Amino acid sequence: MQSYDLAITGAGIAGLNALFVAAQYLPKGAKVALIDRRDRPGGMWTEAYDYVRLHQPHAIFTAGDLKWQPPHPPSYLARGDEVQGHLASCLARLRDHFELTEYFGRTVTTCEEAGDGARLVLDGGEVIGATRAIHASGFDVHPVAPLSLSSGAVVSTTPERLSAEDDPARPVYVVGGGKTGMDTIQRLAGRGREIRLINGKGTLFLNRTMLFPEGPARWLKAPLQMTAIRDCAIRYDGTNEDEAFDYFRRTYTISPTGGGEQFLLGILSEDECAAIRDAVTEVLPCYLDDVIDGPDGPVMRMRDGTEHPVAPGSVFVNCTGHLLKTPGEARPLLSGNGAILSITPRASVHFLSSLSSYFASHLFFLGTLAETPLWVFDAPAMMAKGRKAFYLALLNHGFLNTMILADALPLKALNQCGLDPDRWFPLPRRLAAVAHVTWHKKRYKARCAKTLTTVRDRFGIACAPHRG
Repeated sequence: MQSYDLAITGAGIAGLNALFVAAQYLPKGAKVALIDRRDRPGGMWTEAYDYVRLHQPHAIFTAGDLKWQPPHPPSYLARGDEVQGHLASCLARLRDHFELTEYFGRTVTTCEEAGDGARLVLDGGEVIGATRAIHASGFDVHPVAPLSLSSGAVVSTTPERLSAEDDPARPVYVVGGGKTGMDTIQRLAGRGREIRLINGKGTLFLNRTMLFPEGPARWLKAPLQMTAIRDCAIRYDGTNEDEAFDYFRRTYTISPTGGGEQFLLGILSEDECAAIRDAVTEVLPCYLDDVIDGPDGPVMRMRDGTEHPVAPGSVFVNCTGHLLKTPGEARPLLSGNGAILSITPRASVHFLSSLSSYFASHLFFLGTLAETPLWVFDAPAMMAKGRKAFYLALLNHGFLNTMILADALPLKALNQCGLDPDRWFPLPRRLAAVAHVTWHKKRYKARCAKTLTTVRDRFGIACAPHRG
């Protein structure tokens, strides 16, 4: 059995942040195993459709505080291949610190306690041991499959298989109104083809023009992300999701379709919204069940019982989303023997897996994770209970844990967090926002804890301080 000082499962944004943090604590030459089911580092970005782009400015999507090489303009939204390349570069820069063994194209079937350490079983039965292990699967995103449609007169595909050069005479139905759907509409726009959006209840997006402003607005009234999160979090008491979500919708979001009842962490600019709105021929505010062959041609059947005729040869693109589709098994944040840290949405520390991994890994190596009263939250279970309550509870959870982490972590760890979206703003504004939260921290902590307790009792989900 191979033996390591550390084994990390996952080489996406979560796993590479864990590796970055490990380099701050483990001695040079420490033996580390890095395992990923994909054939190279980059996580979901190795499999993403070729026209995907980051939602936020590229510099805050990284491992620790590693810079992009070469640098881009601050507001640049990196392409998927550029993101994958940057994450591979992060691994290359971190590799020199360790005696690193890379298990790409391999799956961990078991990760369990073994005495004071951890024992991992890989596919094929290979066993490795480690003093510590970090299970950093994060959101564990898998590409979606084409929709299974009954009609033989239409084409069913996915963003990964879609080509903008397909026959523009074919009408396209984009199924799903999240960021994948918006990316797909932008990809197909401008060639005169009919594009219809099957949008369900509608999706909201954070307004990038407001939250990542350029020019003097960075110094003036544009809200910091911490300010916006606090503003929305404290308006939710665990029972008033309609009222609190409506405030969030009116204050911080935009939508190409003019409204929405759900939010899936996507970000769009006002210009992007206008371009998407102009490109869409029709918005169908319902859910697709199937496409069948009727006597007069193919027909869409909707969940609400309505039917809509479809032109033969129409293309249906499955853009129904990626996040929280594969929640995985429930794992404690920290194993009973203190040797295994798990970064999963079933026991999340923050709504972004990158930040969950970065902060929890610091506490893990400091040996203080067990005594730090971080709240863990079963995000997939909460999402199934109701989208509005899910997002508002997520904000409360992230805001509360951010305050707890600020008390528990050394200043160096906080300063090295290049993932902080408020780095977009000048330092004086960031310091003012931190000072405000610090001054009111006791009241804010109590408020968020009370709200999350109400959410837990009302919806019956795992949401409580973890027990180390």
